[in-house]
Amino acid sequence: MMLVQGLDAGARNWVGTLPPVELKQLPKGAKSFEEFTTLFSLGETTTEQINLKTKTLSQTMMSSMSKGLQMLLAADQAVLEGFEQFIPKVEKLAPQWGVRLQKGGRILFNGSGSSGRLGLGLAARSKEVSERFGKQVIGVMAGGDSAMIRAKEGYEDSEGEGEKCLQPFKLNEKDISIQVSASGSAFFNVGCGHFAANQGAQVYYFYNSESIPERTQKLFDRVNNPVTALKLDIGPQAIAGSTRLQSASLAELCLGCLMICALLYAEGREAEAKEYPRALLAKMAQAQECIEKQIPKIAAFAEEEAQVFLSTDANFRRQRDETDEGYVTVLGDKSTFRIVNTDMAEANPTYSINPIRREHEVGRKKGEYRAYLAGESDNRAAWQTLIGRDIAAQDQADTDSFLVASGAQGNFSYDNRPKGHGNFVIGVSKTETNVVVDMLNKVIEMEGDAGLVLLSKDKIQTEVNPEILTLKLEEIPGDDFGLVDSLLLKQTLNLMTNAAMILAGNVHGCRMVAMRASNQKLIDRSMRMVMDIWKEDTGKELPITVEELYYYVLRVEELKKDFSEQNIYTPSIVKLLLAMLYLGKKPTPQEFLEVLDFLTEKNEQLDFLKT
Repeated sequence: MMLVQGLDAGARNWVGTLPPVELKQLPKGAKSFEEFTTLFSLGETTTEQINLKTKTLSQTMMSSMSKGLQMLLAADQAVLEGFEQFIPKVEKLAPQWGVRLQKGGRILFNGSGSSGRLGLGLAARSKEVSERFGKQVIGVMAGGDSAMIRAKEGYEDSEGEGEKCLQPFKLNEKDISIQVSASGSAFFNVGCGHFAANQGAQVYYFYNSESIPERTQKLFDRVNNPVTALKLDIGPQAIAGSTRLQSASLAELCLGCLMICALLYAEGREAEAKEYPRALLAKMAQAQECIEKQIPKIAAFAEEEAQVFLSTDANFRRQRDETDEGYVTVLGDKSTFRIVNTDMAEANPTYSINPIRREHEVGRKKGEYRAYLAGESDNRAAWQTLIGRDIAAQDQADTDSFLVASGAQGNFSYDNRPKGHGNFVIGVSKTETNVVVDMLNKVIEMEGDAGLVLLSKDKIQTEVNPEILTLKLEEIPGDDFGLVDSLLLKQTLNLMTNAAMILAGNVHGCRMVAMRASNQKLIDRSMRMVMDIWKEDTGKELPITVEELYYYVLRVEELKKDFSEQNIYTPSIVKLLLAMLYLGKKPTPQEFLEVLDFLTEKNEQLDFLKT
């Protein structure tokens, strides 16, 4: 693994200008420790627990990629078990929802982050399932349409934003509102739930944790129009807290099936609706077998991604983009772009790597992962493909600033994306292979590395340039509505990006040690992660109090933002805090520099904790 690049003289001089601050001086907008612990202590939620089956995931992956991938894939078995438990709910609710659709009612899926992207995706799929009733299914995401690419800070933590997002829809008693959150803790969802219930809509909450905060419980305890809980606890995630994995797959499978069946009932296709859930379960089990057969090829993709990031010429851990190497780009066609984009958009915040940039963010480090719709020149048309409808008027300017069409021109266009030596471009296609393959052949001509993922219900006969690494997911037991294909592709891409990030040192055991503390939930998670890793690896108690740790997190996050504004890379907050505690340093600008130098020397590995 390459060394982290040290700070140059100019950066060190700049750090010397940062003003000293008192440890307990709260940054603007920060909550007091007492208020924070009252509202955001989420350690008891199932999704934040350690999965004992994957506790040694990073160590296993480092010694054997295939065994590590098998460990990740085995964790997905819980998704099928959870779906089987949910089928009776589908059989009960789908006919009722179908009647509401017939009477003009709407179904709204509300959520933030992975759950919000899921809702927009379900709404888009609905139009493909039913031309007549599909337009009555709506996805509402915290932060608006552009959050499909990059989440907006503050929205998830605000009940007011949840209410505000639903106000334009003028909900009534014919409508259904479904809140989706893995942990059942999002303030945004609480705001959505109370508002929808107050308007007379039928409200549900789909979540995956036995333990939930009091604010969520109040939705179920309402005197008037209480919210119905759709709790489905399948245990901890394969990577602790990474709800884009099993929780997101479970929600897509359960709610996707429920929505499809409701649409079938609305259309009078009762026999199909009754048969679909059990048939879907059987096909998903077969799809898991398709993935398992391709573990060696998936490993080859993940290793290629990791090599790109960890090359000595890559920008992966440099202060700034100094070369044109170190980037993974994924091209999706119209049948795969929504899934491709979701994996790329969620890899960035999950592993604290650089986000996808807006057009005006010139000079900031480029995102290591990036997705484009292959063969499309109109950026708004590409966005319409992504969310399955026209962009909301209030979101048009922001969505325009994210280029997702491969033919769009701009600072962060596909044409300007590094694709030559030291980079990896992956094409993903179900139908339009010619456009994608042609683009990959040009990458080979530029001396870049290229890969192709093909999906088909049939045996794939396509002959591809042997220089293109090819993964064929063939003879898939697909369903008529594409849900099996989508989930199979999601799981495959998740395996690749997770394995690559583990090889890059961004996971310790099964914990995401490369993460941001950009919202209250992540501050809470980073604190718990520091406490748990410190105790497990050193065998000692934390050398500071929990309250002091809270202020350390706030201060280090503030320093990281200062560095980021100067376009300087810094390691993740968890790594910084563990090194800081190990060295006995405090979060002042000068001591922060010493911690950075130490992590550079240690190559950002946490092995020092055990010495």
